[in-house]
Amino acid sequence: MRVTFEHHSEQEVARSKLEEAIGKIFDLGTGQISQVQYGWAGDTLDFSFAVMSKPVKGSADLTDTEIIVNIGIPIMFRPVEGKVKSRILAALNEIFP
Repeated sequence: MRVTFEHHSEQEVARSKLEEAIGKIFDLGTGQISQVQYGWAGDTLDFSFAVMSKPVKGSADLTDTEIIVNIGIPIMFRPVEGKVKSRILAALNEIFP
């Protein structure tokens, strides 16, 4: 799954806000998200977590103008992919008004 979002911020500000957004996104899991880990590798925020014991990995690439989120959604969660995208965009819109 891929989500692209224009951040309209300086890159360092966007980096800080992206970390805040990641926290909000994981909080939206209502207790079903566990084993959350994330860290920066250059301008890429790599993350992993488990949903209902299923591992999920992804990244958020930060460019001068965009945040590009890529997540490997397990097959059993594909029916709710649209809902996941909506939650990610809602969290980003809240952090980047």
